[in-house]
Amino acid sequence: VGAHESYSRMSSSSSSSLEGLSSVYPTLHHHVRVAFLVGVTSVLTIAIKFILKLTSPWYDARYLIPMSGMILGNMISSNSLLLQSLIKEFIHHKDIIEYYYLAYGASYMEASRSAIFSSIELSLVPIINNLSVVGIVHLPGMMTGQILAGQSPRAASMYQILILFWIAASVGFSVLTMTGLFVRKGIFDLHNHALKSSSTKVSGYLAQEEKINDKKVTKEKSRFFSLLHFWVKRRTKTATKDKITEHPSTPPPVIV
Repeated sequence: VGAHESYSRMSSSSSSSLEGLSSVYPTLHHHVRVAFLVGVTSVLTIAIKFILKLTSPWYDARYLIPMSGMILGNMISSNSLLLQSLIKEFIHHKDIIEYYYLAYGASYMEASRSAIFSSIELSLVPIINNLSVVGIVHLPGMMTGQILAGQSPRAASMYQILILFWIAASVGFSVLTMTGLFVRKGIFDLHNHALKSSSTKVSGYLAQEEKINDKKVTKEKSRFFSLLHFWVKRRTKTATKDKITEHPSTPPPVIV
């Protein structure tokens, strides 16, 4: 029961992380599930088997459901930020990646290095901020509940620190897995050494934003050329007027 419940919650959480995103490639939802599965199973296996050393099986609902719920809740926000940043980076720097990096023989990792680093850094901001203020400014619900139930603050804080380390590790594993699948399987065509054509045709708010930017650029160009034409016309008119003033036309001589 615990394993089935955790898998269903993982599926729903992976769907929640895709809300508001445009489907860049058809298998994106499966890649998010794989990333969530890697992040949850790797941490829970180590936690239940080697750290807590529970006598009950690992799939016991008493331990699996609450622990997986805390981990999945933090993985949703981090992976959503990761996907948003990756999509924007590859859309806005598509020409640079194709015609500057890949065209000159760079590998797919070299071409996407800046996008990967900036996206991973952005996705880890929530968990890093949470770790920096917990216990000083923010008291998590698990720690507060244990203290109110009669547990000593020392034991409650130790359990809370352990849970936070597990959450940070699972977020890191899922973010790294999602980045690898997104870049290697979803965006780049490794056989042709180029971006996939289906990956660059995005829909949703990014495509709308790209159209709006194109319209703005076209409008600014037309405005610039109209101002340039007006300036050239005015300069020509002024230069002609100054020339006439400097060299006034003399009337023809009168023959008597």
